[in-house]
Amino acid sequence: MHHLLVDFLNYVYLERRLSKHTFSAYRRDLERYLSFLKRENKSLPEVKAEDITAFLWEEKEKGKKSPASLARSLSAVKSFHHFLVSYGVLKEDVTLLLASLRLPERMPQVLEMEEVEALLQEPDKHEGWEAKRDKGILELLYATGMRVSELANLTLSRVDIKEKIVRCIGKGNKERIIPFGEKARSALIEYVQRIRPVLDKKRSEYLFLTAHGNRLSRQRIWQIVKRYIRWAGIKKEVSPHTLRHSFATHLLQHKASLRVVQAMLGHSNIVTTEIYTHLNPSRLKGVHQKYHPLGEE
Repeated sequence: MHHLLVDFLNYVYLERRLSKHTFSAYRRDLERYLSFLKRENKSLPEVKAEDITAFLWEEKEKGKKSPASLARSLSAVKSFHHFLVSYGVLKEDVTLLLASLRLPERMPQVLEMEEVEALLQEPDKHEGWEAKRDKGILELLYATGMRVSELANLTLSRVDIKEKIVRCIGKGNKERIIPFGEKARSALIEYVQRIRPVLDKKRSEYLFLTAHGNRLSRQRIWQIVKRYIRWAGIKKEVSPHTLRHSFATHLLQHKASLRVVQAMLGHSNIVTTEIYTHLNPSRLKGVHQKYHPLGEE
């Protein structure tokens, strides 16, 4: 691959007349990029958008680079790929998928499987109707990867406990179907059959209710999640998306398809989903109920 880099650098030096500073920066960026591909055992024709995303994450984490430096690195990689396509070395330009890439400030926080299991078991240690309701909340959040706002607005009619699916309304008022496993189903059966009828003083359409029969707010759900995180002895600083991040990462660790995970998360761009492949690069074919680590008994 080195000779291709030399050809590209000669091209940008002679044709694009980059400044010496930019030329030197491009050379350093691309040398690191090719070294990254070598470590990953990837040839240039094998590169996918997710590999470039992973490279940028490594650059960010290793060098603590500024957004401007990362943008320049991405520009260098994109220019290199454009050059290789235009000269017939590559058949397609995978960097076109990265046109709107924005790296967040930090990698998503993810719970380990042992931490998830401790969290999901914590409500079982407590008495009363709230623990039963909260068990359903925690199980469904992890089993589906729904956003908290989506769970707060989930209606009873959109949950098919028998078929183990939810019809979730996400961003842009788009509906997506998400399966869930047997453990979430068992928790929901107990809540819906035993607890919810007592809470439903106002004939509410919403699934999760307060003691007064009102819809649980997004803020209240996350207070509940953080309380059980604390009770379970988990020391990590969780964000509102911790269970969603954990859902996606664990599916990919268990070799679920990236496209399937994208559909269940409701991402319009697969590049957004690819962030989780940097946390663990396992990404082979699979479906939710076969590969979700807590999906089936």
